Parts: sequence; C-alpha cells; structure tokens
Amino acid sequence: MKPIRNLFGICEGKADVLVCGAGPSLTDSLEDIKRYRDRFVLIAVDTALTVLWKAGIDPDLTYSVDPQALNSKYLEGYDGEARMVFDPTSSYHTLRLPGNFKKGYYTSSPFPLIRILSKIPEEEIGIVDFGGSVSTNAVSLAEKMNARNLLLVGQDLSFPSKLAHCKGAVLEERLNHLESRKFRREYHNHKQMTALPAKYAASLNGGTLRTNEKLLIFKKWFEEHPKRTAWYNLGKEGARLEGIPSVTADQYIQKHEFDLSFVGSVRDRIGKVADGSEIGFSESGSVSGGNFSRTILTELRNLSHELKGFSEKVSRGRILSDRLYSQVKAEDRFKDQILKNLKEMDAIDEEVSARKGLTEILGMSIQRTVLMITEGYEGGLTLEEKKNERLGIAKKSLLLYRGLEEACKLHSKLITKTIERMKT
Repeated sequence: MKPIRNLFGICEGKADVLVCGAGPSLTDSLEDIKRYRDRFVLIAVDTALTVLWKAGIDPDLTYSVDPQALNSKYLEGYDGEARMVFDPTSSYHTLRLPGNFKKGYYTSSPFPLIRILSKIPEEEIGIVDFGGSVSTNAVSLAEKMNARNLLLVGQDLSFPSKLAHCKGAVLEERLNHLESRKFRREYHNHKQMTALPAKYAASLNGGTLRTNEKLLIFKKWFEEHPKRTAWYNLGKEGARLEGIPSVTADQYIQKHEFDLSFVGSVRDRIGKVADGSEIGFSESGSVSGGNFSRTILTELRNLSHELKGFSEKVSRGRILSDRLYSQVKAEDRFKDQILKNLKEMDAIDEEVSARKGLTEILGMSIQRTVLMITEGYEGGLTLEEKKNERLGIAKKSLLLYRGLEEACKLHSKLITKTIERMKT
C-alpha cells in the first residue's frame, strides 16, 4: 500500500470527483452514474461498493474506515479495478481478502497508537480531514485530490422511503440469511430508524424527512466544512444540504465541459501509483522500506518496554483500589489502614496521570469503562454504592484501574504480536 499523499493534487483542478454514499436514494442514481461514468473520478464508500458493482459500475477508489469485522463483507467477492483507501482503524479482516483492491492506499489516523506510523518526516502519510463517518473522509480526500468540482450522491443523511440503507447493500442482503418468521427485515429496518430519537430535516423534494441526531451532526459537517471548490448534490432524495446546490446529473453535465482524456489519465494513474509503476503526484522521495520498518520496530519496542513498567503501576493501583473498596465497606474496622492506603493510592494516581502518551493510547480502549464511571452506563454502581458517596468513589477507582489493567494486557499482546510479525 502507498501513503495517501500520493493522490493529493492528482486531479489538478481539471477533473471532477463524485463521492458515492450508501443512502437509500443511491438506487435511483445508478443509471445516471453508469451513463456518465467516464466524466469523473469515482470514490465509493465501502458500504456502496457491492451496489455499484452489481449495477456494472466500477469505482476508482473505495474508502474503508469502520473497525467492525462486518465491514470486510463489503469487499468480499469483489474483483474489480478499484483501489482501497484503508484507514488504520478499519477491520484487518479486509486485508485478508483476496483481490487486487488491496494494492491501494493507507491514511493517517487521529488515534494515538497509529501516530507511530507518521513519526518519520520523509514518509509523511498525508492527513485526510475526518468528520465521524466514512463519507466525510471520502469527501475530504476528494478535496485533497484537488478536484475541479466535488459531486455528491447517496448522501441522504435521513431515511427516505423509510429505509436506512440503499437496497442491495451488504447490510440488507445479510438479512436474507437472518430473516425468519419472528425476525423480519422490516423490523430490523425499523430498529435502525428508531435507535435514536426522531428528528426532522428539510427534504430535497419539499416537505421533511425523518432523521436523527447522529445524521444531523454529519449534515452539519457537510454544510459547514470549508469548501475549496464548488460542491454539488446530485442525489435524487434525502435531506437538503444548505449551501450545496442540488441539481440533477443531466443538468450538471449539460452546464459543464469535460476533458475525457485527462479524466481517463487520472483514473489510470490511481492504479499505476498503487502498483508502484508510477510515482505519486505528491511523492518526492521517501525512506526505503527497510529503514522505515526498522524505525517502526524501534518505536514499538520502546513502547512495549514503557508499557511493561506502566502495567506494574496499574496492577498495583487495581490491587489497592480493591483493598480500599473492601475497607471502606467495613469502615469502622480499617480506619488507620484506609488512610495509609489512600496515601499510596494518591502517589500511584499521580504517576499514572503523568504518563499522558500511554493514557491516551489506553484510553481509547476503555471508553465503556469511562461511561460506566461518568454516566452510570450498564449499571456501573449498585444502589448501595450510589447512596454511600465514599463507597461509590472507591468503586469508580476500582473500575478505572480494572479497565486500565485489561487495556495494558491487550495492548502488550498486540504490540508483541506486531513486533514478531515485523521481525519475520
């Protein structure tokens, strides 16, 4: 895989980029996309890939972000010419699938552990802005590619026709195997629509459409994201995006001229750069693969050594927290010991808090624990612990150190495994 920066500027402001989401209205736009396919570079989110492929449309790039193992199903069986844009947080199962699409591009990531990959100035990965969904990432990439105009389709950000996804998407086809007399696809779709409280947004075709708070956050991103070029919404249904003109594909094609030869050359170059037969548009020399691997190995070994010492402190904190919880519960019998253990606990808390780099890395994997402590998620505290403030504090400390200890074990295992694989 090549760093995503190799695609930056590749369109030179002369070729349009169409970003294809997997909203329900995508089905209605398939004929338009197929008819005008030679006039733009096509980036599809991985959710939409199967739908496009079955319609005889092959994207140039398919963007993958979500970490769920189910996401690998989006590319399963695909043998077209599209190249994958792989976010490091995406499911590793995707990389185990057969197919030429894996000779693609990888991006940077906001997650602390991934930053190890971008510590070498000569091998900058390239930063793609993100807004919380694969579509926002794909749009950001289109901007970095220096598209002439940025076109949107399937970005419904609502539930037109009371659907959550376009027909034919993997999530929909999966229901063919799960559907039974007691579990209908209509019920599954209803659950997705009602998972969050209903909100309503103005529709492209007048009236309003049901949406939710999560989709409105993405809608706001599309509307408020600084635009370096003109954006057009070619979708046939969905929420109206303020500030982004809504036009039909036919209207857009009639009003613009296209250099088909240049568009074709950009599309060819995307594949050639990924294969290594051509230098990327922004590539100006890089570290050799051997040096890069050795540097990463050194970083991982240092992190593993640092994590080992940190784990010992965390384990001691968990033991003390467990002891304090028991002592607070039987306060009259252990007053002197409580004060002694609290002093030691304070020292451990300070040491753990001071290791900001490690706590950032570990913190990403204990979000459930954090929610249990701060929001009472999944019943973190019992009724007794809620009534007794000191007992509740002791329980929260115990939950935190248990979570950190488990995170330390998980990351130690993963880092050790990565080191061994890189050595071979």
